[in-house]
Amino acid sequence: MKPIITKHAYKRAKKRVGWNKHAMDRMAARILAQGISITSAPCAALYAFLAEHKTDDFCDPIIYGQFLYIWRNSQEGEKLLLTAYEVPQDIRRLLERN
Repeated sequence: MKPIITKHAYKRAKKRVGWNKHAMDRMAARILAQGISITSAPCAALYAFLAEHKTDDFCDPIIYGQFLYIWRNSQEGEKLLLTAYEVPQDIRRLLERN
């Protein structure tokens, strides 16, 4: 199933990540498949960072590259990308080590 991307997520990807709409469409499935989620966090500090951004049971924060992508699970089982944030410098150092 193809992930759904909100208008807000397209704007934030353009502003913060530097990706246009076509690039975001292309990368969305890759972020879901290859990104670091709470269940795949390699260390406790990354787990804590991701857990901090998990606001409820339907929220799924995923790190890919140097950015944090906030996904929402819909009741129909679809993935909805809400926004993207730059990962703080201390978390980037952890990502480089792992």
